[in-house]
Amino acid sequence: MAAILWTTLALVLLLAEARITDDNELKNQTYQWKTGNWGSCYAPGGCGEGRRQRQVRCTDGDGRTVLQYLCEVQKTPTHSKSCFTACRHHKDKLQWQPGEWGPCLPVAAGGISSSPLDPDRESLGVKQRNVTCVLVAHDSNKVHRPVDEDNCFTVARKPDPVRFCRLPRPQDCVTSQFSEWSSCDHCGEGGHPSNQTRVRTVLVAPMFGGKPCPQLTEMRPCWPRPDCARRVDGGDQPEYKLKVGEWRRCEAPSAVVSADSLEAGVVAHIAGESAGPDLHTSRWDDAERRLTFQPQVGYRTREASCRDARGTRVDISLCLGESAGSVMPASTQPCVVPQDCVVNQWSAWALVQEGCVAANGKVRPEVHERKREVVRLQQGEGQPCPHLAEKRQVSDKDQLQLCSHRYRRLASKWSPCVVTSDQPAGPRLLEVGCGGGVQLRDVTCVSVDSGQPVLEELCESLEPLPTVQRCEVACPRDCEVGPWSSWGPCKPVDCPEYSDTMLPATSTHAASWTAVTGYRERRRSIQVMSSEEGVDCPSTKEVQPCPQPTCYSWVQGLWSSCYLDPGAKRCGEGRRTRLVTCRSTLYGVSSFRIC
Repeated sequence: MAAILWTTLALVLLLAEARITDDNELKNQTYQWKTGNWGSCYAPGGCGEGRRQRQVRCTDGDGRTVLQYLCEVQKTPTHSKSCFTACRHHKDKLQWQPGEWGPCLPVAAGGISSSPLDPDRESLGVKQRNVTCVLVAHDSNKVHRPVDEDNCFTVARKPDPVRFCRLPRPQDCVTSQFSEWSSCDHCGEGGHPSNQTRVRTVLVAPMFGGKPCPQLTEMRPCWPRPDCARRVDGGDQPEYKLKVGEWRRCEAPSAVVSADSLEAGVVAHIAGESAGPDLHTSRWDDAERRLTFQPQVGYRTREASCRDARGTRVDISLCLGESAGSVMPASTQPCVVPQDCVVNQWSAWALVQEGCVAANGKVRPEVHERKREVVRLQQGEGQPCPHLAEKRQVSDKDQLQLCSHRYRRLASKWSPCVVTSDQPAGPRLLEVGCGGGVQLRDVTCVSVDSGQPVLEELCESLEPLPTVQRCEVACPRDCEVGPWSSWGPCKPVDCPEYSDTMLPATSTHAASWTAVTGYRERRRSIQVMSSEEGVDCPSTKEVQPCPQPTCYSWVQGLWSSCYLDPGAKRCGEGRRTRLVTCRSTLYGVSSFRIC
C-alpha cells in the first residue's frame, strides 16, 4: 500500500514540474488578435438603424486559434459596429458625395493594359479619392450622415474613385556587374563542401513604377576538397545526428477527470433538464462549468534519440554539449485535451417573418425558426459544433392572407416648401421665401391591426404614395409680354352683298367697292403672368384701319387625277380638273361674275 502511495506522489510531482515548464514556454510565445470580415447590416425592423458583426479570435504565431485569455484583453478588437439600411422612403434622400483627388501615384507594370491603343502606358499613373454614400438631412441644422455604400447603389451609379494621370517616364533599376566568386579555402560542416558567393551593387534605384532591382547576390557550392573528405573518412570526428520524433496524442493527467466522464455528465445534465430538477445534481453542475468555461490542459510527449552515421542508436550525450553543438529538445509539451462540441435540445418553432400574398400573386413566405444553444464548446482537435438554427417556410397561398388586408401605407404631413442650397459644408434644404420648390414627406408601411411599422417590402404590392411634390410660394411679380408680330392681311369691315340678279355692272357699283374700309391686326404673347400683387398684363392685340380690303377672291382647289380622253384605254392624252369658286370674305361662295 505504501509503495502505491509513493508512486502516486512521484507522478503528481512530475506533472507539476512539467506544468511549470510548459507555462513558462507559453509566456514566451506571441499571441495576437485576428478579425474576420464585417457581415451584412442587420436591422430589427428590416431597415433603419442596425449593427454589423465580425469574428474576433486569438491566434498563436502559426495562425492557429487559441484561448482568448492568452491575448491582451485591453487590445481586443470590437465585435460589432452600428450601421444603417435605407428604407423605401429614404431613396430620394441618398446621394454619392465624392472627395478631393489625391496625388498621382505610379502603377505597377502588370497593372496597366498592354492594349495597342495605349502605347505610352509606362507614363500613366492613377489618382484616388474617397466616394461616400450620404443620407441628406431635410433639416438645415443637421449635417449629412455617411451610410453604407450598398444603400446608394440602387439610386445612382457610383462616381469613379480612380482615374488615370500622367507620370514622368519610369526609371528601371540599374546594377553593376557581379564581382568575382569568393574563395573555397575551408571545409564545411561535417566535411561537406562549403559555398562561395558573389555580389553586385545598385547604381540607379527604380523610380516612378520602373522595373525593380534583380537579385544582388548569387551562391554556388564549392567542389569537394580531398582533405575534407579524408577528415571524415579517417574517423577523427565521428558524425552523430539528433533524431526527434512526432508529438503523440494529447492526454489528460491521471489526476483530472477524463473527457469521456465529463461528456457523460453533460449529457446527463441535459437529460435532467428535460426530465425534471431531481436529476440535476451538484456533481454534474461542477462538471458542466468546467467543460463550458475551462478547457482541460493536458500534455503530449515525443521521443528524441542520438544516431551515428549508420543509423545505429547511441548514447544521447554524444549529440549534446558544446562539442556536438546541439541541446536537448523538449520532450513534453502542454496541450488542450480534445473535446467534442455539445449542444442542447431544439427550441420550439417561433415566427420570425410574417407572410402574405401580393395582388400580383407573388408570395412572401411565412418563416418560422428554431434554435439550440452550445452547452460545451469544441476544445483542441474535437468535433466542431453542428448548425444551431433551422428555418421552415410556409408558401401555400391558401394558408396566407392578402398583403392588402394586413398592411397599408401611412404618410406623414407635407414639409414646408424647400429648395436645395449649395454651401461649403454641403448642400442643405432651405425653406422657400417666395417662388418654386418641393415638399417632402415620409411614407411608412404599417400593420392594419396594430398600426405598428413593419418591413417596407410588405407594402411593395400596394399602390405607392408620392413622397415629393412641387410647390410654389407667391412672390410680387409683374406681367411680361413678348414683341409684336407682323401686321396681318387687310380684312373688310363690311362688303356689298350681290346675287345672280344683282351684279356690279355699272361704275357706281365699282365705286361702292372702293369705298369699303378694312382693318388689320397684330398680336403679342404673354411671357410671364403677373401675381396678385404685381402689375397686370397690357393689351396683347392691336387693330388699325387699312384701305381697299379684299371682299371677293378666287379660291382654287386641288387638281384631280388624270382622266384619259375617250378612245384611250391605258395611256395617252387626258385631263385634270379642279374646283374654282368665287368666295366672299364675309358671305362665303358667290357668283363667278362677281369676281
